[in-house]
Amino acid sequence: MMNRRRRLHLMPDGSWHEEAPHTCANGHVLQARSVLVGARACGCGIGHHRTHHCRTCGDTVFSPPLGETCTDGTFDGRAGRVTRAGRRPVG
Repeated sequence: MMNRRRRLHLMPDGSWHEEAPHTCANGHVLQARSVLVGARACGCGIGHHRTHHCRTCGDTVFSPPLGETCTDGTFDGRAGRVTRAGRRPVG
């Protein structure tokens, strides 16, 4: 059984497993030591999107993919800001 919206697979032991992307948009293989996995809060109703950041080129793949109703769901918006130095502020 698979829930196509969230790309989840029901495992034999009753747990759910999320299917991870195999490559970034530039074709780099996302595997151990070449990808940083995280999450992004979203206001679309799903709650969050898993992020797979390619350490080779900097591309980020979202699971499930971002849609038209997706909005930044962080508490105060700091995660979306970038300083003049090009870095995200800490704290």
